[in-house]
Amino acid sequence: MASAIAAGLPAQGSLQERSALHLHCLAAATQASGRLVLESAGIAWALTYRRGVVEHATGSREQDDLASFLVQRGLIAEEAAADARQIAPGFGGDVLGALIDLRLLDPAAHFQDLKEHGAGLVYSALASGEGTWRWEPGVAPPPYGFPIGSRWGLLVDAVRRIDPSAVRDRLGVRGALSVARVGGRVEVTDLMLNPQEARAVARIDGVQSVDELCVSHPADAGPLRRVVLLLAETELVTFGAPRIGAAPRAPAPAPPPPAPGPKAAPATPAAAAVAKPAPKPAAKPATAPGAPAAAPGRPAGPTLEALQAAAGKLEGADHFQVLGVGRDADASRLKAAYFQLARTYHPDAARDGEPPEARALRAEIFARVAAAWAALETDAGRQAYLEEIKAGGAAQIDIGRIYQAEQAFEKVVGLAAGRAYLEALAKVNDAIALYADEPEYHVWKAWLEFLIAPEPQRKAQRIGAEKTIEASLQRSPKCVAGWLFLGRMAKVTGDFGAAERAWKRGLEQVKDPELERELRFLKR
Repeated sequence: MASAIAAGLPAQGSLQERSALHLHCLAAATQASGRLVLESAGIAWALTYRRGVVEHATGSREQDDLASFLVQRGLIAEEAAADARQIAPGFGGDVLGALIDLRLLDPAAHFQDLKEHGAGLVYSALASGEGTWRWEPGVAPPPYGFPIGSRWGLLVDAVRRIDPSAVRDRLGVRGALSVARVGGRVEVTDLMLNPQEARAVARIDGVQSVDELCVSHPADAGPLRRVVLLLAETELVTFGAPRIGAAPRAPAPAPPPPAPGPKAAPATPAAAAVAKPAPKPAAKPATAPGAPAAAPGRPAGPTLEALQAAAGKLEGADHFQVLGVGRDADASRLKAAYFQLARTYHPDAARDGEPPEARALRAEIFARVAAAWAALETDAGRQAYLEEIKAGGAAQIDIGRIYQAEQAFEKVVGLAAGRAYLEALAKVNDAIALYADEPEYHVWKAWLEFLIAPEPQRKAQRIGAEKTIEASLQRSPKCVAGWLFLGRMAKVTGDFGAAERAWKRGLEQVKDPELERELRFLKR
């Protein structure tokens, strides 16, 4: 799913398999541009993203109606609302576009009101449960769209608004599984958690379950469940073995001094559980013979030789073989296999003092395991993969490398905006080395190489850059950056006619406000 969004491909599915919260996370993490349509219980929402940020939101319910919201705020009259609704079909049903066209509302003057209404729609959309979703790549926000909130701020606020009982329901059986933090597409610090939420994150010890943590820290029970749900949707935690019946790590009350008298009767099982924590079962050895001794309470990890052997077995293996299951394995078997391998090979599971070569192998193995799980996680994904294998297609799609490429590319726009062109070019080259099939990476590489070229060489550099960008646009004609950079290179070198033609060609492929803005400024 993430690779489809990142590559600008259409996708669809069930909200039971991919929650709305997780879909928003994927769009934000991959800095995707397009429209996410969610349908649940006869209600539809449409969230339009630009570079991972929601810039336009609509909903189909009466309470989602912007005109009614503005009337209640006293910002427009009921007559104005009626006029806007009448012509809204000409704006794709969007009342805001109709209000602006009728000059009944100044969006700049009422930005905060519009932002509040849009955020409310996003929260409602991301809270939707059962239903369907579809991703429509390349759909641009309308010219009057604007960032409704930060990428991660909207997600965190949406989780904060979910009813506590719904949070528990969404966690489901995962509440009884051991929970551990892992690395993901977003850093925990990017989520801007409040102090209570940050304390809840610190409670996650990699051993206890959510249920146990809530018993151990009753004052933080609510934030704990909510934070674990948030981290699960952002792929920052993994769940392991069931912990049902394990004793929580809470200090046991001191037993009262024994009273004199006859010998006490044997304690009941329940009383014994209170008086003394249940003994932990002996852990099975996790390493080959000769592995270094483990620290107390922590199983030893695989040796360097074991990691080398494991990495060698992955050569030419398909996704099922990577996870160590048959091709008839169901979702629960695949999930159990993935979590078992993640506990063994995740980079965070490395022992203190583990050599760099072992750490590199661990990361390589885990990336391959994660890619296999991503491909086989859903019924639809497994079926598509099996059909691909039967058809003789490539048995491996390294989604892990695509993720890594997106993480590198994510920094490019910010670096370029700060005129750190050499650093941005280095990140683009990293992304291309990881995943060379993304046309937008090559578009940015050509543009950055043009920018760093000495002034006398700009015109010559433009020729090569144009060839690269045109070739990329043949593969991805809705890549706005390609059309923008073609025009800007022409403008910088004084060829204003070529700049105008490039931007007009781009508008024929995708209606984008940046292209429209460039044309307006050029004509001035």
